[in-house]
Amino acid sequence: MHDVLSAYYSLMLIPLKIGDKIEFYVSNNEKNYQSFCLIQSKALIRLPGFGKKEFAAFLIQPYAHFKGEKVDKGNVDAYFSCEKRRLLLLAKVKVRYLLRLQSI
Repeated sequence: MHDVLSAYYSLMLIPLKIGDKIEFYVSNNEKNYQSFCLIQSKALIRLPGFGKKEFAAFLIQPYAHFKGEKVDKGNVDAYFSCEKRRLLLLAKVKVRYLLRLQSI
């Protein structure tokens, strides 16, 4: 069982290859989730502030289940370096939310 931060650090230590599916159990907000990370592909990415330098990265797409049902609150594309240190280079997060308007 991990918290969100220790799950991230554990991912940094695991050898990765395209097509891998890594499973973690994560505790967050007093709930226990079964979390998965799919290693989708490798990509060359550019980061702001680094000019034209490109970094080799794994595209990882995490998702989670709670009580056997998929948690569908958005999507994440995370790019981790292919180097031994496996640093998180970039994350693209899409979140779904509802805006409630109250009449006065």
